[in-house]
This record gives sequence, C-alpha cells and structure tokens, in this order.
Amino acid sequence: MSGVKRAVGAVVTGVLALSLAAGVGLAGLLLPDSDLARPEMALNAGAVSSSEGRAAMVCLGGIERSVATGVNVAQADEKIRSFSGALLTGVTPAVALTRWQTLTGKTPAKATAGGSSGANGSTSVGSAGRDTGNAVTTAVIDGAFTSKTGLGTAALTGAASINRAAGQEALLMGGTAHVASAGDLRGLAYVPCAWPTNSLWLVGSASTVGTSNRLVLSNPTLTSVQVKIRAFTSLGEASLGTSSLVALPPQTIRSISLDGLVNDDDTIAFFLAAEAGQFTAALQTNTLSGFTPAGIDMISAGREGRSVVIPGLVLPAGNVNLGGIKSATETGKSALVDSAVKAGVRIVNPSDQMLIASVELIGADGKARALSGGSNVKLISGGVLELSLDGVQPGAYAVRVSADGPVAAGAFVRYDAGAAGKDVAWLASQGTVTNAGAAVGIGTAQLVVVPALNTNQVREAAFTWKAFDAKGKQIAEKKVSAKGTVAVALPSGTAYVSVNSAAPVYAAISGQADLGNGVGIAWAPLSQTGANTSTTRVLFAN
Repeated sequence: MSGVKRAVGAVVTGVLALSLAAGVGLAGLLLPDSDLARPEMALNAGAVSSSEGRAAMVCLGGIERSVATGVNVAQADEKIRSFSGALLTGVTPAVALTRWQTLTGKTPAKATAGGSSGANGSTSVGSAGRDTGNAVTTAVIDGAFTSKTGLGTAALTGAASINRAAGQEALLMGGTAHVASAGDLRGLAYVPCAWPTNSLWLVGSASTVGTSNRLVLSNPTLTSVQVKIRAFTSLGEASLGTSSLVALPPQTIRSISLDGLVNDDDTIAFFLAAEAGQFTAALQTNTLSGFTPAGIDMISAGREGRSVVIPGLVLPAGNVNLGGIKSATETGKSALVDSAVKAGVRIVNPSDQMLIASVELIGADGKARALSGGSNVKLISGGVLELSLDGVQPGAYAVRVSADGPVAAGAFVRYDAGAAGKDVAWLASQGTVTNAGAAVGIGTAQLVVVPALNTNQVREAAFTWKAFDAKGKQIAEKKVSAKGTVAVALPSGTAYVSVNSAAPVYAAISGQADLGNGVGIAWAPLSQTGANTSTTRVLFAN
C-alpha cells in the first residue's frame, strides 16, 4: 500500500511540475469538477509557486457609483478625492524587468509586429498574440499608468508584473484609496492591489434594501478563466443560479452587480474559485439608510482553514471629561471603546454539516483570550454567524477563529457620526508574511503587526518597518520588538509602508480620514513580496 502511495505521489509531482512549467491552473488537474466549488477541499492545502516566469500584482481600479446618478445628500459637496499608485523597492525596475498592463472589460488587441508606443513612451511587444504591456522605468507606478473612474478620480486598473528570477529581492505594493465627505460614497475605502490566486473568500456586507454590492474580478493571465461563485447567508447557502459562473477572458477586468441575487440578509459571504487558472477579486459594498450614507468599503480577499487569523483590528478609546467644565475641560482616554464605534466578527461554515467554532483576541501581551460568548458556538451548515465585540477593551488586536472543520471569517469596525452618516471597515483573514507592503495614500494610518501564534501565545519577533512618501522616498524606518499585537502610528505623508521580519508575522493597515463631519475608516492587508506570490493552493491526499 505504501508503494502505491509513493507511486501516486510521484505522478502528482510530475503533473505539478509540468503544470507549473506550462502555467496551467492546478485545481482543474487535481480535483474532480464536483469538488472544485467546495471551499473545504482547500483546507491545509499547500501553496505552490514557480520561481520562473513573471509574477503579476493586479490593481482593481477604484470606487464607483452603485447607481448611475448616485445620491448627493442635501446637494452637499461630496469632496471626492483619491490616491493611486504602486511602489517597487529592493530592486530597480529595469533589473526586475517590470511591466505594466492596463486591463479593461475587453480582451486586449494583439500587439503589432514592431510593438506599440506605451503611455510613458516605452514599447509594448506582442507575445503569443497578446499585449505584454509597457516597460516601467521608475520605482513609482502612477501618473501615465492610471486611468479614470466614473467619478473622475485616478485609479490603477491593471497588472504590474516582475520577472521572478530577476526580482527575488523585490517588494511590490500598491492600491487606490477613496475618500468622500458626503453623498452615497461618503467614507474612506482602500482598494489594495493583490496577487492572483485560484480561490478566495469575501466575507462581509449584506443583501438588504439600501446596500449595494459590486463584485470586481480580474484575469491577468493569457488564458481564459471561469470563476465559480457561492453565496452564504445566516440561513445557509443561497443559490445564485446562472449567475454562479463568471467567464473572464484573458487580461481583462469585470464588474458585476450582485444586487437582487441573494434574499434579504444582514450577514452574507461569498466564495470564489477557478477550475483552472488564477484571478483576483474584491467586493465594493456601500449602504444608504434612507438618504443617509451608512458606510462604504472594498472587501479584500480572505482565506479559510480550521484556524484563521484576522489582523489589524483597532478599537479606539473614547474621551472622558475629567474637569466637568466644558470651557476648561481636562480630557483623557476612557477605559471603554469610543461609543461611536461598533465592531463584530463574522464566521462562515461552508461545509454540509454543523461545526463548532471559537473566537479569541490577541492583544498587546500576546496571549490569546477567548471572546466573551465566543466559545464553542454552533455554526449551521452553509451558515454565517456574526458575534459582537461589545465589551472588549480599547486597543489593537488580531482575531483568531478556530473550528473543528474549515471555516472562513472576517471582521468589521463601524464608526457612527450621527446625522452625517456612518462608515465601515471590513477586515479579512490573512496568512503570515515576512517581507510585505501596502499603500496608504490618504489620511492617517496605523501599522498593526502580530507575530505568528504558538498555541495560545505568540512567538516574539523583531520586525523593521519603513514608510515612503508618494514619490517613493523613504521618510521613516524603525525596528520593533513584538511580544504581541503592536500598533505603530505611521508618520504624516506616508503613502506606502513595508515590513521586513525574519519570523512570520500577520500585518495590516488600519486607516482613518477626517471627513469634516466625522471619521472615515478603512483596512488593508500587507501583501507579500512579489517574487514569492501568485501561488496556487493545491490539495494533497493519499
């Protein structure tokens, strides 16, 4: 029997090698079609990547209106603005053979035999009948590489790629940030650039009246990709009918409205998987409570497992009046979370049987402590459960969700500015990183880092963070020793931030912006260095 297992392993290894060399998606080779749409099949899957070829980081554009005309509350000045850019550090663009490929809703035309002139005067050369993009000659990708959203703001909509072999020391980070002071799009939102995968979770939002959900997907590869979508609600899995399968032509980006596809439910989540090939996706969610804006965000990709970690949860303390006389108030910080802030954790059970899950918070001391009311909670088959974080003390945390089967999880923070409206930040479960970065661009931000866990205590780790301005100039650097969750206030003018650690850490950005009538909040993960990304998750079984 052991000989049979070794033989099967040898065959699988051979298939993996041939598939990676050919750039073929492995999911369609290793799993039967009936299992491809089962998220639990990826449990404890290995991450496979090739050290050859190109690694592409995909930028999905910016925030768009959910309806054609939008809602301008009381004809107020929306004051919409954005930041958009990407930064390459660790190696020069020429050495890494960095290129930019603009993605649209249509398959790019074939490049001419002699190449075509790019936006920055470079030459685009055809490869197998496809446009290979424009050469990047500067560390910062912005300006001529950006496109315009329907709001008239700048956004990165395309893929930045580097040569894997030449870019081993490269770190590529980027994204688009949106802020608006009024109207249906009021709030702060990050749209981080991301590396392709063959499956992902989007945990967050609602399907109730007043909430709009816009799914953005991209296929940066040279072959077509079909993406299967599954929807989960508080009552179980919901059928999407013919809308469950999305075709993505090569080198394209698609935007799809999910409104009306799922019955009214306050707690929803989506799982996306490709039978072959890789893609990226994010979910724009924005809500109106009547005519009052109630939050906007772009939900980033998350992952599943028997134990998943959500980094970057920041619960601010409220102010307390110590003097009693308003004109001569002596203020301090309360032991309670700001009353304008509400937060929660959302857990999804994608399996066909009930699961038991528990939620823990990892704070500054590094210990994992059970959430009150969050131990041994029951998750119905295909169901989504939301737990409140009311009563948790102010501070920065990582959230760990563990279960007796594969689950997906996310978290949210909501800031209520009263009559002006609300804003929301959705957090996604992430893997550990050692060399990673993210774009900030607008407002102020905190870098939140926690070392990898060892059972119920984190492993102490030292990491170095660097902050860069919009032109790519380094403006700060510091080494930090972390025994638990550490929140670092980034200096004013930070557009990009990177983290380098010898030991694995979880890292994210918690941002906020002054809207003039309240606070806008957002969250973004730090993405791992490009030379080691664009991985395919594969299930190994005897």
